[in-house]
Amino acid sequence: MDCATDELDIVPRWEPSVREHSQDWVVSTHYFASYARWRTSSRTKSRTEPASDESLAPTKLVAVVNRYIPRSKSPRSPEEGGLTLVLAHWLGGHKECWEPTIRHLLHLDKETVSSRLISEIWSFEPLHHGDAALLNKDGLVGPDPMHYPTDLVEFIRRRMPEKWNPSQTLSPLLPRHEILFRPNVIGIGHSIGGTSFIHAALQMPNALSSLILIEPFLVSPEKNLHKAYEVVSAGTARQPDVFKSR
Repeated sequence: MDCATDELDIVPRWEPSVREHSQDWVVSTHYFASYARWRTSSRTKSRTEPASDESLAPTKLVAVVNRYIPRSKSPRSPEEGGLTLVLAHWLGGHKECWEPTIRHLLHLDKETVSSRLISEIWSFEPLHHGDAALLNKDGLVGPDPMHYPTDLVEFIRRRMPEKWNPSQTLSPLLPRHEILFRPNVIGIGHSIGGTSFIHAALQMPNALSSLILIEPFLVSPEKNLHKAYEVVSAGTARQPDVFKSR
């Protein structure tokens, strides 16, 4: 499959709400078909590896990303050393949780260098969280620790534009294409987002120039990763989402 055309009859049609731009960035929201598949459906076999590319197929579930283009008079392209940041949030979070961090990074970038180092930022949202979960509400299954890294690989290797063009308007449904190489892509993950980047990096070792991991959720090899993830997910689901101060 070379583009998203064949996915149109599978994934939901969605026109994301137009986000209000800030003085720091121009933001747009996009989505793509999830390719999360297990190498085997047998629970008696290993569940610690995402499926190989050959066995992957699109599902009716989707993952969602926000694209942040810094407002800058002197942007630096990836070929000139500019950085593309891909952010993966923690369990129970959503892609907009990173916006205070994004704002801080862009302020630092503006204050410390004459030519901005950050070319663009993508904030990833897996199929069980945020807008993705709302779009997937009729098809979600139980939480699975390999869904997150599988779709991170799908995004970085086949959905991100291969060429950096800050003025390009991207379609809501990102087309599928093979990205041969995009320089200076940095993965930043917190908690399960960090763990997912570890698994993703093992499958695409040349796609990321750096990894920044914040409190990654790690389980020793002799433990059952799938069971540990279920326990942590259940605890996250019990946390309140409405507070007296909000």
